[in-house]
Amino acid sequence: MSEESPRPAARRRSSVSSSRASGSSHEQNSFPAYTPAPPPAPAQQNPGVMPVELLVQQPGREHLPVLHPTPRRGHSTWFTKSSNGISRSINQMMYSMLQIGYTKWSEIPQDDQELWFRQFAQEFNWHPDHTETVRIRFKAKAMDSYTKQVNAWKKVWQKNKRPRNINGRVFEQLIVHWQKDETAETSSRNSKNRKSDRGGKGMYVHNLGACSMSTKEDELIEANDGNPVDRLQLIKVAHTNKTTGQIQDLLIKDVVDLVETEIASQSQPLSDDGDSVGASTNLSRLQINEMVEKAVPKRKGGF
Repeated sequence: MSEESPRPAARRRSSVSSSRASGSSHEQNSFPAYTPAPPPAPAQQNPGVMPVELLVQQPGREHLPVLHPTPRRGHSTWFTKSSNGISRSINQMMYSMLQIGYTKWSEIPQDDQELWFRQFAQEFNWHPDHTETVRIRFKAKAMDSYTKQVNAWKKVWQKNKRPRNINGRVFEQLIVHWQKDETAETSSRNSKNRKSDRGGKGMYVHNLGACSMSTKEDELIEANDGNPVDRLQLIKVAHTNKTTGQIQDLLIKDVVDLVETEIASQSQPLSDDGDSVGASTNLSRLQINEMVEKAVPKRKGGF
């Protein structure tokens, strides 16, 4: 018995060792379920090279001024408004991005025009659905701003001075263009056409300064407790000299006189017996606007 007594203990040790070995084998053969690695994040594109259609969909643009075809005062703006940074943005591009002295916007290659528009899209925000509309309006605005800026540079050159901060290469190339005889002839002819196109009434004159007609209308509406104003009131304010109180543009003066005469003729007393002094016609804003529309000569640019 004494010789056999250690055997159960040995068997117990063997049982424990077997259990430990079994547990160890279970741990070694147990693996977590396979989880596929997430797809790699799309490569970030430089805003300066990605298409504008993609650029305007990027996050973090909420702080930019918003463009909308039907702007709400205080919330969004548009190309018809003034003092919204659009003209300043384009003018800054003429100093920072223009490398060749193109005499007009249409001479700039399409790829370069799109580069300017892409820069513009980094300064203003809009709904992606409006991208093509904004592109069209931007190019129209850029064309107008480009023409005005080149003319301003030309006037400085004619005074034997040099515009500040202009690209030297651009300025020298423009000078070559301005010195050509055909350039001077074209400029003189265009000036005469602008004057004669208005029936001898002279060039278009307004008193808005840097304010656009649309922004002036917003100001009048705000001053009128938010109520719309008619077109006659708008053009009178826009074209009346604040010092003299007179409308300087002879063509506009004719339009105003004609419309006011027509309004007076449709606002006669109800009868001639003296019993009524009220006006027979209370003309609406839309009716007055129609009168102005008919009185304005149908020419390119309206007035």
